[in-house]
Amino acid sequence: MLRKTTPLLLLIVLITIWILKMTHSDEKKVSKTKDSIQTGYNLFSEMDRKNFTLSQQDKKELLHFVDINIAALTSKDSASPIDKTDPNLVLELHTPKLPLQPIQRGYLTYTYIIKNKTTTANGIYGEFYSAMNRKDDESPWSYSNIEMDVSSKTTALTNFNSNDYKALNLKFVQKFTLSDIESNLIKPDLSPERDHGKFLAENARIAAFYQFSTTRNSTPLTLVFGVLKKEYDSNTEYPKNWFSLYIKRDDAPTFSLPGE
Repeated sequence: MLRKTTPLLLLIVLITIWILKMTHSDEKKVSKTKDSIQTGYNLFSEMDRKNFTLSQQDKKELLHFVDINIAALTSKDSASPIDKTDPNLVLELHTPKLPLQPIQRGYLTYTYIIKNKTTTANGIYGEFYSAMNRKDDESPWSYSNIEMDVSSKTTALTNFNSNDYKALNLKFVQKFTLSDIESNLIKPDLSPERDHGKFLAENARIAAFYQFSTTRNSTPLTLVFGVLKKEYDSNTEYPKNWFSLYIKRDDAPTFSLPGE
């Protein structure tokens, strides 16, 4: 009798694990800003333009979002690496198709109100995204990536200066280019696969990378800012308008990510 019931019990356990993972990825407990801007709001104020420069408010919010990603990667609680009571922040976990597969992908969305809507005019909101990776459910989040494509047609110019990097407590390490990677002078370790060919293909528009380091909660981190060719100024010590930001724990393990 026991042998006949064992497969059924195993199936029940697998289904329960899957349900728990699905429930864990739900961020509906706190009223979120992202839900309140579904109607009557426009994304940023100049979305009809191909590029636009972030305002001081937008840059302040972006700095806060970068800091949130740093905190998430150095959190001791992998299951809850962010402040779930923050109405501007939503963490969505990519639930695997198979119940026993670990949750390795997470997506952070940071949404904030720039101008409230009125009875006669739409409001304006800003939004930034990041993608995070980890080895498994028990491991800390190891990698994060932020890009400044705020829509399919618009790229935000970050307008950073040296004080913004200092505010994040970043220490400059080095600058390198795609050619440095192609010639194996630099071997970037900025994604789980450590696939340099894929990295080169994904960053074909980048002219240079600026590498920084910092430590949070006794955890050393590497941050690499990528600058588009059209925004690159070889004379600047700090990138003014960066397009991509890679953040990784220096103790990140090697692991593979299954296909979508």
